[in-house]
Amino acid sequence: MFDNYAGDEQFVLTYTGIEQVESTADPKVGLGGPYGYGDLGYDELDILPTGTIEHRFLFSSGIELAIAFHNFGFTTSRKT
Repeated sequence: MFDNYAGDEQFVLTYTGIEQVESTADPKVGLGGPYGYGDLGYDELDILPTGTIEHRFLFSSGIELAIAFHNFGFTTSRKT
């Protein structure tokens, strides 16, 4: 679940057919910030040669999270 920039809307991604979840860290690459994953720097989607989709997230702490999957759903909702 992610909030939009204004903080008034939430985005929910639901992954199905998950093949792999990997979280790696390199403390020498991380920027100053809170403990844990920190703030989301950016994310990207890629289609692997096998047809599997990979969603990668890079956080301010230097941690990269990668999820390899086959399908996903996307919903939004207004925060009240």
